[in-house]
Amino acid sequence: MKVFLFEVLAYLTEYMKLMPAAFIFFGISYVSKKRMIWTTALSTLFFSIASALGLLPVRTRTLSMTVIIMLSALFILKKKQNIVYIFVIYIYICILDMIINGFIMYSFGLETANIKSGTLIYQLLNMPTLVLVALFMLIKYRRRKNITYRFSKSYTIMFALGGAAIVFYLTSIQLFAFSDTSVSHRKLLAVALGMCSLIFIAIIVLLISNKSQNDILKRENSAAVRMTEILEEYYLMLLKKEEETKAFRHDMKSHLYCMSALFDEGKTEEGRSYLSDLTDRIKDLKKSIDTGNDLVSAIISDLSSKYPDISFSWKGHIPDEMKLSSFEICTVFSNILKNAYEAASATAERTVEAVVKAYNTNLLIIVSNSSDAAPVTEGDRFISGKAEEGHGYGIRNVQDCVHNLNGEFSLSFEDGTVTTEVLIPDALTAVCV
Repeated sequence: MKVFLFEVLAYLTEYMKLMPAAFIFFGISYVSKKRMIWTTALSTLFFSIASALGLLPVRTRTLSMTVIIMLSALFILKKKQNIVYIFVIYIYICILDMIINGFIMYSFGLETANIKSGTLIYQLLNMPTLVLVALFMLIKYRRRKNITYRFSKSYTIMFALGGAAIVFYLTSIQLFAFSDTSVSHRKLLAVALGMCSLIFIAIIVLLISNKSQNDILKRENSAAVRMTEILEEYYLMLLKKEEETKAFRHDMKSHLYCMSALFDEGKTEEGRSYLSDLTDRIKDLKKSIDTGNDLVSAIISDLSSKYPDISFSWKGHIPDEMKLSSFEICTVFSNILKNAYEAASATAERTVEAVVKAYNTNLLIIVSNSSDAAPVTEGDRFISGKAEEGHGYGIRNVQDCVHNLNGEFSLSFEDGTVTTEVLIPDALTAVCV
């Protein structure tokens, strides 16, 4: 009877370590408090009956206890897929148990035989972790801070495998250290060390992979920030032109009256000079190039302001409905046009021409610019002649982006003109003729 009571107490202790930690400390959603109370009572009753009838063998009692606790948690959970998080939390609670137990066993000179033979000692060894869980709960309650536990699937799997490997390793260490050394324990220790090493290697690979992904996201974020700045400048420029146009229209009647008076008085030269000034003013107020896409128009406006001496012409219209993301549009157009403007600025002609054509759902982009030299290639890559660090990444990014879109990229040089052609299939949502 005494052993039976200690087993039930051990079950409740494990149960009370996990459930508050999972549902309150980490904030995993559950169905209701009522269901939690009923599940706790029924699972404890089930374990008690199974233990009393001898249905739980001594060797597998810990495993059976874990299975019953996991099934109870599954019944309480609002989202059943969160059982993975519950399992990971329980693994690390077990690790905490083993670490504390190791220190206690070392301090009091205990061995594994003492724990197996004395249920009271086993129960006392389980209590410190329960106290720690209660302490963490109190700290969380006082600070009123939620704990973020959402991780990607790969991280969750690694946490689970890493935790399981640590449990296995600590178990073998404690069996080896706190009992008579035997060949079987040494073999178990070697296997556990091998498993931990593999998990460590896997975690390193995962970290390297995530570091690479983070670098890509940083570059994309930088490009997104730049896109936002360009668009903001473009829209401010449009607002400024709109205000100037309104002011000009307001004075138009006065201008026409003044010119009419000059011609009526026979002051032809002054009238022509007045008309010339008025014409120049109208040219200045002329709306910037409308490509059909605000982002591309903003890119052209930004480059035109940086290279005012470049003669730029645009032909074609970009359809409103496109499957390309803003990031892809910016990558292709900004890099091609920027390279074209930079190359043209070093020539006497200083010309850049852009043509956009839509065929069915395909988009063809042709950009030509004056150039004193042919593009430099390195293997199948085009590189820049600029000396500064990071040269050549613009065209390389365009090539990579077009390749990912299953498109075609070509760059040619003939008679002092560089021509860049990009064909992107299935770029439009509507068929164009």
